[in-house]
Amino acid sequence: MQNRDDPSSASTPWYFAYGANMSPRVLRRRGIEPEESRAARLDGYGLRFSYRGLILVEPGFANIEPEEGAVTWGVAHRLPAGQLARLDGFEGGEYGRTLVDLETDEGPIQAQAYLNPHPVRGLEPSRRYKRVCVAGAREFGLPEEYVRGLESHPSRYVPIASELFTAMVWWVEKVR
Repeated sequence: MQNRDDPSSASTPWYFAYGANMSPRVLRRRGIEPEESRAARLDGYGLRFSYRGLILVEPGFANIEPEEGAVTWGVAHRLPAGQLARLDGFEGGEYGRTLVDLETDEGPIQAQAYLNPHPVRGLEPSRRYKRVCVAGAREFGLPEEYVRGLESHPSRYVPIASELFTAMVWWVEKVR
């Protein structure tokens, strides 16, 4: 895994999103405007919700974990200079960036991807987070079987607390 301060990290303008950041709307809300976006496939990694969030309202966030034969679909975003560093501030301290090889309809590309090297088993995404991931996957036409797998994944919902947290996340991202 590359260090975020490593100058070579800046040499790859592509970022591979496999969770909520698949959606350009989520990135724009965070002040990040992709120059280009396309559906992409990452071989050899499985999608897991193994990055610990807030126990009741956002128990687990998306993570990729090395797994022979697995495939994770997502979106490759070409980001303007300096925007990946801005994204670091939203991705939390446990994630590190790693360089991955992606397949796209336009050919192979290399991209930076966030990966938590210390996954936590047994977590579920919130219903809100899962919906954002599914919407981003649909927006970029990811394979229907993959999208259905996301939709059918178990999720958590805590009445009132979930709505309050959703409003708070929106507000914090706007203020940043």
